[in-house]
Amino acid sequence: TKIAVAYSEEPYTLEFAAGVTNPLPTWNQALTIYGESTPEGLQPTIIGFTMGMNPGAAEYAVTISDLKLNGNGAGYVDNVPSNAVTHISSLVIKNCEIFNYAKNIATCSDGGAELHVSGEILFDGLTAYNINPEGTGGGDTIDFRVGTYNNLTLRNSTIYNGGRTFFYLDKNISDFTGNIVIENNTLSNVNMKTNRQGMFCVRLVDVLKGAFEVKNNLILNILGEGQDLTKFHLVGNYDGCVTPTFANNYYYNFSNNDD
Repeated sequence: TKIAVAYSEEPYTLEFAAGVTNPLPTWNQALTIYGESTPEGLQPTIIGFTMGMNPGAAEYAVTISDLKLNGNGAGYVDNVPSNAVTHISSLVIKNCEIFNYAKNIATCSDGGAELHVSGEILFDGLTAYNINPEGTGGGDTIDFRVGTYNNLTLRNSTIYNGGRTFFYLDKNISDFTGNIVIENNTLSNVNMKTNRQGMFCVRLVDVLKGAFEVKNNLILNILGEGQDLTKFHLVGNYDGCVTPTFANNYYYNFSNNDD
């Protein structure tokens, strides 16, 4: 399914007539949804966009691009629902402005959920803010906990003001065959709480087969006002956390208690 969203000065709101069910939470097939930007670069806005990645008849790809997504308090842009075992070829979210979501940009963290990705997860050219701005539980900005993965990249993005922690991959992931790359981003005030014990918390020391690189990023203003900076770690302090290769990053107003 391919959906083009025409530019409109008025935001689109996801509303459905009586008896018509919103198909996005139970989505289970290929989807490309993109905004038709103006020559000046203005993007159409969708209020309340949120979707699920559910098991389909075959593995499928999801691409979301060139949109302003105002979550209006929804939990996430994209999620694997509880007890779903979903196989996809790729998840790509690019050239989007994403804001006002209560929990995550993308996640597989609900009970019993599994995500198996044969290709890539790519976040590229995002401006994302006010994603779990209070830093409450269950709201790690990028959060995958169970399944099998190949390559995961976050690049060319500006992300600020939100997240219990910024980047979390849990030890219940059974295989990660490719690389994790976080490059050319500006990350500011994205680790609001310390209970994930690290900004980059990747618990895959026995699983990750490729490289983990954090390079050419601006990392600024880490931990919200009033937080205990002595508990903060750049690399996750849980057992099994992978230390990435850091290169050419700039840090400002930043506390790091790693050994």
